[in-house]
Amino acid sequence: MWPPWPNTQPKSGGADGASPLRRRRLPPPGVGRGLLLLLLLAIAAKLRSGSAGGAAVQLFDARIQHGRTTSLDPVVMDNAELLAAALHAQASHAASTAAAGSRAGGSVTAAGGTDRTLSIAVCGGFATQRAALLSGLVLAAELNRTLVLPRLLPDASQPDTVHFGQFYDAAAFSQQVSAQGVPAVAEAPAGAQPAAVSVPPAMDFVGTLRGLYSRHQHVGIDCPLSRLPPDLFVKHEGLAFAALAALQPAPRLRDIVARVQAHLRSLSQGGDAYNFLHLRAEQDWVEACSRWEGMHDGLVRDNCLNNTDSVGARLALHHLDTAPPLLLAEPWGRLNSSLLEGAMASLQAHNFRAARRGDIPDVAAAAAALAPEEAALVDYYLGLGSTQSASNSVSLSGALLLLERRHAGRFAINYNGGNAPLEALLPLYSMPWIFTYNDWSAGTEYEYMMRAAVTSAVRTARMKAHCMFSGSEESATYKWLVSMGVTIIRHDPKWKEAIAKEGRRYRDEFVKLYSHLYATDGAMVGAFQRIDIPLLRELDQYSYVLFTDCDVFFRRQMKLVDWGTPLPTALGLGFENEEKFPYNDGVMLWNMAHMRATNEAFVAWILGHTNGMYFPGYGPMDQGAFNQFYENEIKGKPINKNFNSKMYHEFNRGARIVHFHGPKPNHYMQWFKTAQCAGFQDMCKNGYDKGGLCPYAIEYAHYAPDWDMAQRLAKNCINLIAGLFHFPWLDPAAPCDQHQQPKAAAAAAGAQSGREGSATAGGAAAQQQQQQQQAGGAAVQAQQQAAASVAQQQAVAATVQQAVAATGQQQDAGAEAQQQAATAAAQQQAQQQARQAAAQQQEAASAAQQEAGAVAVQQQATNVAAQEQAAAVAQQQQAQQAAVDATQQQQAQQAAAQAADQQQLDSAAQAQQQQDAAAAAAAAAAAAVAAAAATAAQQQGQQEAVAAAVQQAQAQQEAVAGTQQQEKAVVSAVAAAQQLSRQSIAAAGKEQVQAHSEAVASGAGTQAQAVQQVAANGAGASAVVQQQAAAASAVQSQAQQAGQGTHTSSLTVQSLDDAAADVSVQDLLKPQEAHS
Repeated sequence: MWPPWPNTQPKSGGADGASPLRRRRLPPPGVGRGLLLLLLLAIAAKLRSGSAGGAAVQLFDARIQHGRTTSLDPVVMDNAELLAAALHAQASHAASTAAAGSRAGGSVTAAGGTDRTLSIAVCGGFATQRAALLSGLVLAAELNRTLVLPRLLPDASQPDTVHFGQFYDAAAFSQQVSAQGVPAVAEAPAGAQPAAVSVPPAMDFVGTLRGLYSRHQHVGIDCPLSRLPPDLFVKHEGLAFAALAALQPAPRLRDIVARVQAHLRSLSQGGDAYNFLHLRAEQDWVEACSRWEGMHDGLVRDNCLNNTDSVGARLALHHLDTAPPLLLAEPWGRLNSSLLEGAMASLQAHNFRAARRGDIPDVAAAAAALAPEEAALVDYYLGLGSTQSASNSVSLSGALLLLERRHAGRFAINYNGGNAPLEALLPLYSMPWIFTYNDWSAGTEYEYMMRAAVTSAVRTARMKAHCMFSGSEESATYKWLVSMGVTIIRHDPKWKEAIAKEGRRYRDEFVKLYSHLYATDGAMVGAFQRIDIPLLRELDQYSYVLFTDCDVFFRRQMKLVDWGTPLPTALGLGFENEEKFPYNDGVMLWNMAHMRATNEAFVAWILGHTNGMYFPGYGPMDQGAFNQFYENEIKGKPINKNFNSKMYHEFNRGARIVHFHGPKPNHYMQWFKTAQCAGFQDMCKNGYDKGGLCPYAIEYAHYAPDWDMAQRLAKNCINLIAGLFHFPWLDPAAPCDQHQQPKAAAAAAGAQSGREGSATAGGAAAQQQQQQQQAGGAAVQAQQQAAASVAQQQAVAATVQQAVAATGQQQDAGAEAQQQAATAAAQQQAQQQARQAAAQQQEAASAAQQEAGAVAVQQQATNVAAQEQAAAVAQQQQAQQAAVDATQQQQAQQAAAQAADQQQLDSAAQAQQQQDAAAAAAAAAAAAVAAAAATAAQQQGQQEAVAAAVQQAQAQQEAVAGTQQQEKAVVSAVAAAQQLSRQSIAAAGKEQVQAHSEAVASGAGTQAQAVQQVAANGAGASAVVQQQAAAASAVQSQAQQAGQGTHTSSLTVQSLDDAAADVSVQDLLKPQEAHS
């Protein structure tokens, strides 16, 4: 048997050399931290000296003063090898930066130019160095710098480095990545002195390089592994995979790979294929897994050593071909004998022909000269070149192999199951997704929904799509699927006749009771197609596969690592419309190994029923079957709601998959028109009331541009949020909250679901709204002052007008009723103008919203304007009611004046003087109203309300002037009243004058109480007085609410007459909806 590949010293950590025990010789931890702190202080002092500018110093100091402790990224803590590499890099950082300290600053030039370089250091074993190189290349692209190819570590346990060309073909790599727009050179320019960069882990690594060090021509950084935001790799995905393909072994290493491959292919039976297994069974790996899985941070890590000693059985479940030889890349270092013996026995039991390194002749001599990381490179490229490969996805080398092979379309499995933690750092894996489709659905809503699902899956979720397709290859649907890169799978179920036959047993009854899918044989077979997913050979290589119905869309990139752990042991299903078991199978995450192992028993169990394909207590058809057969594996373990959010639930910002469970877009459109939800009970209404429907519908339209129904639904939702849509079936006279409450929920959810493209415009609109609210508050205050002036004017004018009341209370009541009717008409006209202004504002807001995308924010601005208009109308009505109050108070004054003839004559003279004062007060009030109008004119929609107030003041002026003609009538009325009993009138008048004085002293807030006291005294006050007192209190309360902006509806003014003396405040203040 061939000894371990060339080194005589047992080497821990395996082929990729990333075990926590494999480190360079390091300074003590305290010394490293001290040197790092001194370096940071030195850099700060250098920046303060002006080398990088004051702004940069402030940025750097602000970051440091936050006092955040430096710590490793949680993603790094989630991977044993990445953790080792990161600790290694942190510990060696002080020494490397201190050595470069004498070159602090480097040459500084203006930003830009082609000679700006980025030098990087690598760390760890072969695979860690490969990932670090990829990170450095992406960083160079982001910073627009030329990458200086790093020197590499031939032995991760030693600090010595070698030229890049000793591992890879440097010229070929530079040429190919330069073609991608990122120049790469083997050596830094002569005389270049890179500025040594030190960025604490808690700081923005890329932002600091882009900001603080942008003016340095040459920059050098330590190992960049785990320092880049994962989204940068997605942004530069083409560059990343081009770089990986460009990394070809140096000629001497490539020759060894070719010789091993030739020998393996000679062992193949009837072909030139060979397979590859990278097995992690060294003792150091066992210890590293124990530490990794034992971290007490709340995360479940359960796939580090899985299936190692039973690897043969696992490979068989993935249908790994047993005909070609299987090269076993045995681990380097001290082996765990029990694991390795179990693995070998398992491979033999499942007919795999394992070939070990010692069995390959003529290679030992060449291999003996290889350094450890060079030998690991040879193993890696043997894995890349194999027909099928298997590796451990927790191992960095195994995860990279999985990534590169699957991207190239080559079969690759992870025998340990679960996810690849590397995906959190390099989110370039494509999650497998499968759905079913029958082309007899062409032209129906199901085809449109399928297209939307595929579009979102490919373009947003970045998944590898597969379709179990039934239909013609000449159909337009088939050709469209192929054009979208969907893998078409033809599958004819063996059980289809048996399922169809059993489905006919209670068809008519079950169609009515449970599902329309019972209606035809084709629908039944189509629903059950998913039970054969484990049999599809196109999915053999995957450990987990996502299945969904076609009535979904994807809102985020889909990564297996985002599903959390532990992953399902059989199936992961989500809640139905209620959070209880049984679950909904419209979205399922499949553990493929378990489902393959149990598929035959599952299908036999289904066909053994005579239940018409309904499973009591579990549900209809396939969903009931899954829930009952796999109950022990799935009950109490639903998938996260983010992966099966429903349209009829609250809007979920974190949702990744949204499911049109129940009603589809055409059903929601029907509900918009008729309030009917096509037999789905309250699901449509719930989607509207809870706020999920509209934001999801607006997003969905983006993926269904050719479906008129989806576009119309989104348009209706936009108009609804903007206040421009009214449900035809909703009573316009219904209480306001029946209209506004659902709108508010939709608007709030709409604001949350705003796309990133409209976020900036939405923020500007929100700032403008805040300014409008502040200015609107000043306008409302000015209008209140103007209304108070009008009320004073009206009180003075009423002194003369109430003299007419001395001829009899009935005539006075009739005159007042006419006055109220005229006032109501004027106010109704003002309300109509306000509503028209509101409609215009809403229309303008809708137009702006469609341009900027900030629908909800603009609606809020419209609501503010409507509130201000409502406040103006309420204030006008308050002013009119204040006139009524003053009228009643002046009645008491006039009655007191009738005590003596001479006093009445004097009162007439005083009336003339009051008339002159009223004219002056009216002029002042008009000026105040004009000033308020000028202020309110700055706000959209306020001009009409202020103008109405001005017109009202002018009307009062004309009323004052008209009272001059009544002077003679007043004198005659006084003479006729001399026959009345002066004593009783005088006594009543004294109390009324006192009540009036108290009302004036207590302010406008107690005027209504004073009037009620006058009425209680029984001094001839009519039922109209009581009615007016109640009206005054109601108007005052309503005006306060309007001033606070808490009531947006208009007020319907009730005309006052004798029969309505006991009318209630609730009857006087009836909110009504203002419809555009």
